[in-house]
Amino acid sequence: MRHGSSDGDWKMNEKGILFSSEMVLAILAGRKTQTRRIIKPQPQNRICYQKSGYHTGDILYVRETWVQKNGEYHYFADSTPAEKLQTKWRPSIHMPKNAARIWLRVKKVSAERIQNISEIDSMAEGASPCGIDSNSQNYRSGFVKIWLECYGDESWKMNPWVWVIEFERFNKL
Repeated sequence: MRHGSSDGDWKMNEKGILFSSEMVLAILAGRKTQTRRIIKPQPQNRICYQKSGYHTGDILYVRETWVQKNGEYHYFADSTPAEKLQTKWRPSIHMPKNAARIWLRVKKVSAERIQNISEIDSMAEGASPCGIDSNSQNYRSGFVKIWLECYGDESWKMNPWVWVIEFERFNKL
């Protein structure tokens, strides 16, 4: 938890965070324990002094593509190929908190340039190894592929500052 106001009471933030279906599956499998989000606006100097919207102890509920049928929530990430085509899915941005099945606790927040991601951190991002041949496969290449799909070539080339959010999954009662 973190200090939330000047009058001495403690406040823990609870907020939604969007993930693609691929990353939802990586969280569920225990392979994803980090996420990177572009800092807006970008810092003008070499060191990032901006405050993050995420803090150690914050609770995040994962917002994912979903639908409600007969009073039950169903998730795109778990659906069959036929269900994916036949169902009118609701976007993750519209997912209510009570529909969340995945809860995360923020362990650490830091800032870095996106191109500084290490092989170990790429693995913690839930990336799969990829490369041109079996001798050159690595997790960082897999992460770069995911980043380019989400943000485009220009974003990687610009090497933006990002928030590195480390988290752990827990069951909310």
